[in-house]
Formats: sequence, structure tokens, C-alpha cells
Amino acid sequence: MSWAISSCRYINFVKGYFKPLLTTEAEEVISSYFQLQRRSATDNAARTTIRMLESLIRLAQAHARLMFRNEVTRLDAIMAILCMESSMTTSAIVDSFGNALHSNFTENPDEECILYHFSSLLSKHGFMLSKHGFLQYAQSRKSCSN
Repeated sequence: MSWAISSCRYINFVKGYFKPLLTTEAEEVISSYFQLQRRSATDNAARTTIRMLESLIRLAQAHARLMFRNEVTRLDAIMAILCMESSMTTSAIVDSFGNALHSNFTENPDEECILYHFSSLLSKHGFMLSKHGFLQYAQSRKSCSN
């Protein structure tokens, strides 16, 4: 069975079986976040609307469904907020660089990701590593494992 078919069955089951309702805690988290956004929305006033509040609620309900719950918990509300924040941050990045379809992507994204995380881990401990140094290290590890 392909992944697409099994995931569609899962989504249909979850959508039909679970109808999560907001708990008081989740409502407080979403409400507090929305009010904070409204107060600080000088630049992004157009983004902080009732539609945003409704979207937060729907995202929190969707997360609760995925977690097989009939009530939206504080965790679901936080995940919805994180998703919204991620979306707004990504949107700001794309807006500042122009059309995302015209972006230049790295030749080896896996290598770049590993390099980024490895170098940030090293820098936390006071070490610095260049891309060239990392590549030499990676090549020496490959030759040792062969």
C-alpha cells in the first residue's frame, strides 16, 4: 500500500471521528497571543485580524485531531502559534528576497544542513569550523569507515 493511500485513510478517519473543542487553557493561550499581536501590530496590522484568530483555532483543532484527541489542549494551542509564527517569519524572508521561485539553492542541502548544525554545536563550546574544514573532516571519516 502506498504512503498516499494510507495517509488519506488516516486523515479521513481523523476528520470524521474527532471533533475537538477548545479547553479553557487552550482558549487563554490563543486569546493571549492574539491580543499581544493586536497590541504590537504596528507593521503587521493587516495580518492581525479575526481571520488570524479563526486560523489559530482551526490549526489547534487540527493538531488535536492528529493527536487523536477530542479536546484542544494547551499544547495544541502552542503548536498552532508556532506554526503561525513560522509562517509569518518565512513570509517575511521570502518577501525580502523576492520571488521564492527565483531563489538559488545549494548544490548539496544535506551537507549544508549538517554543516550548519555541526558548526553551531561547536561554536557553543568555543570552537569555529569553516566549510572547508568540515569537508576535510567528513572525507577523513568516510575513508576511516571504508
